[in-house]
Amino acid sequence: MLTLSIVYSLNLEDLRANDFTGKIPSELGKLTKLTSLQLHANELEGDMPSEICSLRTDEDLLDLTADCDLDDPFSKVNCEIDACCSECY
Repeated sequence: MLTLSIVYSLNLEDLRANDFTGKIPSELGKLTKLTSLQLHANELEGDMPSEICSLRTDEDLLDLTADCDLDDPFSKVNCEIDACCSECY
């Protein structure tokens, strides 16, 4: 069984291409050791939670990807490039 201290110490989370649906959970912002969070190639939608974006502004989370390309009709995540997401697909 994973303990909370182990989960909070994660530094890389590759969640791409897992067929996740729904909104991105703000609880991911509690993973303050993250340096990379890849969420693209899923069916996620809505705004990128501010709790996750704040990790980018603290310069801890260097790589944050999501399906937020405004030119792609399948992209349903709202995430400003550079202000929050590092790359949109």
